Amino acid sequence: MENTSPFFGLATCNTHAIAGRGGCVALVDPGPAIGPHMARVEAAMRRDGLRLENCEKIFISHQHPDHSWGAPPLARKTGADIVCSEPDLPAVINPGRLWYDEAESLGGLNENVLPVAAEVLATCGVFFFGPDSAPPFPPVIARDGGAFNIGGTDVRILSTPGHRPGEIALHLPEQNAIVAGDIINSRRGDFPSINFPLSDLNSAQASLEKFRALNPEHISTGHEHFAQGRAKIQRWLGDAIARCEKLRAKAQRAISMKPDISLSNLGLALARCNKELPLYELRAIAYVTLKSFPLGQEWLDEKRSKNRTRPQKSI
Repeated sequence: MENTSPFFGLATCNTHAIAGRGGCVALVDPGPAIGPHMARVEAAMRRDGLRLENCEKIFISHQHPDHSWGAPPLARKTGADIVCSEPDLPAVINPGRLWYDEAESLGGLNENVLPVAAEVLATCGVFFFGPDSAPPFPPVIARDGGAFNIGGTDVRILSTPGHRPGEIALHLPEQNAIVAGDIINSRRGDFPSINFPLSDLNSAQASLEKFRALNPEHISTGHEHFAQGRAKIQRWLGDAIARCEKLRAKAQRAISMKPDISLSNLGLALARCNKELPLYELRAIAYVTLKSFPLGQEWLDEKRSKNRTRPQKSI
């Protein structure tokens, strides 16, 4: 089941319900902590004969506020366990550190990879997503290959880093279905979601290969519409994996031919194939692509070195 709420535009995600026998339910990505999203999810569940109070597990595909900040209040309301990956655990326990971790990962690179400063993102997040509260009790750790039983429904954990280091997806073998986070979605087409400093293109490609190897009949993603049909999904995943290779090759050519190219212009060149990518993501896409191959890493290190040696302006 999917439910997308238009609260503040892109401030929500798809929330999925996994149903088992006896009314048992697990939710994947409850969305933000404020707004009408969860009320709409609960209404949709009632239409399907499900009850929110029967929720046993709240899976977090990745710790971004449009997906996960609704988990602590929902856990307090239902008593359900919050389930997240170990890499995401520190930010799930202390959500306020999220944007500062992204900024710190840049290692002193001062190229506006984040669209605004971490402090601004942290402050504005309260208005868009609600309070960044901690879980009411310790989360359950989801490990790659781990299994959960939701009222007889077998749920397997897939570690799928790329968009975020701790991102997970859920594989339902009996339904031959995958419930994914943000690593890919239909609006972006074959372009992986590598739009934050902690995103990783090499990991994203490996995660997409993992999806492809399972040959699923159905993929539901964190945003936009689901995909159905093995042949269609295989083509989509194949195109996305090829896109990862093309991004690396294009970035390597660009910095070889024009070493002084800016991250903005490199991002424009990389995203020229996709009109759906917002402008504020382009520097991050360029940065993440560059750190995926040795020459790109050297280019970034040189930029960092220049940032450190650049004289401060006198006031």
